[in-house]
Amino acid sequence: MICEGSVFLCIFALMETVSAPIVRQMNLMKALKRIIAMLLLMLPLYVEAVVWDADNFPVVYLQDSRRHVCDPDNILSPAVPDSVDPLLSHIEKHRGVQSIFAVAKPVKGGEPYEFGLSLSRK
Repeated sequence: MICEGSVFLCIFALMETVSAPIVRQMNLMKALKRIIAMLLLMLPLYVEAVVWDADNFPVVYLQDSRRHVCDPDNILSPAVPDSVDPLLSHIEKHRGVQSIFAVAKPVKGGEPYEFGLSLSRK
């Protein structure tokens, strides 16, 4: 979410860009390209995260039993599944314990414990 101050600063920066003497000398197309580029740079700030629940959370283990790490928001580095998947596969093979490593930013209801129980029933 963007605070009001950052929106004000972005609008002020756009006004300064348009009213600068250099921009006055440019043709209209170049000025519009700059404004569009600045707006596109702000676009990632407006992206909202998906609220996960047991019904919409992708459990990759159900498709491939060798993959235990579920990280649909890409919070973890790519090296984490490479090291965790073999470890959890070893535990499953030698101890009979099935497990997944689920990482999600917002979960429905805000309660990770209930989210985990819902996933285990899936």
